[in-house]
Amino acid sequence: MSGSQKEQIIRQIDNINSTHMEQVINEASAAPFAYAIIEQNLYPNFMAQLYGLDSANLTWDYLFRPDRDEGLRLVGPVLIALNDDDLSQWLKQLLTQQSGGCLLRSTTDFDETLLWAQARMTLISPEGAQAICRFFDPKNMAFMLASQTASQQQAFWHQTHELYWFDAGQWWSYQSTPLPQPLIESYQLSQTELDGIVNFKEQVLKRILLALYQKDLQAAGISDINNIDTHFELAKSYGAKKLSDFSAWLELINRFGLSFYLKKNIEERLNHPNYPFLKKLKVVERELSNA
Repeated sequence: MSGSQKEQIIRQIDNINSTHMEQVINEASAAPFAYAIIEQNLYPNFMAQLYGLDSANLTWDYLFRPDRDEGLRLVGPVLIALNDDDLSQWLKQLLTQQSGGCLLRSTTDFDETLLWAQARMTLISPEGAQAICRFFDPKNMAFMLASQTASQQQAFWHQTHELYWFDAGQWWSYQSTPLPQPLIESYQLSQTELDGIVNFKEQVLKRILLALYQKDLQAAGISDINNIDTHFELAKSYGAKKLSDFSAWLELINRFGLSFYLKKNIEERLNHPNYPFLKKLKVVERELSNA
């Protein structure tokens, strides 16, 4: 996902600000209750490196509870207390090199923060199904915050009052004022939150598509974000999900025109229930080329 296109979207979100690594280090390290959540399997030999720092006050634990699959738990995300300067510096450098977690400041000690983080690893969907939630994923952090109301943020983030994460080539920060309230163990994601996250991600995709295909789109009669919406939704209705899916759809528009999907037998191919999206487009491309 293009950093510059995503950065433009994030900068428009209230209460999220870009910051610098030095500021992150100074602010997070100065806090009495500062922590890192790290997706350890993204970093080779993470545990060996962690213990290699020889921190006298090293405090950490797994985010998956003991009742989870043990294999999944042992390679899953961890919560680490930032109570050592060398440890803090190392983790912030890791997160800058590869985004795989976040830093946070809380009003609660390690044990209480761990209870909250473990509780948030499982969400209840709007339909009532349980799902693993990597709420600390920097790729989705800004969109999740933007999709929550103030009360939802209070309930979800509990006693977290500052978040830091690295995404789109930038460090970002978010501040809030937590209220004294009991921990909500089972958090149900509202449909509004879910729709908001999806909407922000789609905005970024559309901006990237316009940046990549601007000249070709203009030649095909699609010159602005409003016009691309129609074709974006149309591609989605046939199964497009990723940037590569939408790119392939636009390539067909460039070659065969805006209404290629209306040609004889083509819509039937696009509605095929058992083919993945890109395979359907390959079949369509072959038939249009031979027509």
